Amino acid sequence: MLIIRKANEREEARLFQKMGKTVEESTVGFAQNGNQASADMFDLLLKSGAYYLIAQEHNLIKGWILIGQDFSTLKPVQTAGIFSLYVSPEYRSSGIGRKLINGALTELKQQGYQQVQLYVFTGNPAKCLYEQIGFKDICTLMSLEIK
Repeated sequence: MLIIRKANEREEARLFQKMGKTVEESTVGFAQNGNQASADMFDLLLKSGAYYLIAQEHNLIKGWILIGQDFSTLKPVQTAGIFSLYVSPEYRSSGIGRKLINGALTELKQQGYQQVQLYVFTGNPAKCLYEQIGFKDICTLMSLEIK
């Protein structure tokens, strides 16, 4: 049976080591700053109170979601962020991502958050899942390389 629960310190350390690959994949190859830069970014989130929920079945972690307070809010309401969602490739399209998001939303609502924000890159297939759950596209981040 799949269980969604908060990661312990040992599990958190293992997930933290995989963040470079996770960031590269979730940004559809856009972020190429390597493991250390990704680790630094997520270390700041963890130090500010963010934490992982994991999807575990038979002592196997099949996916995770990193959640916490979002300090970049545009509205005067308590806002949480989904900073990372990852499901191992062999378990994708099995509902684990949806279960992780729903578990996170339940937990965040219990903590008093009134809004949840996330960033998703163009081409990331998770965008369809986010839209199905009810997330709305509210901005576009544009980039131009100047050489």
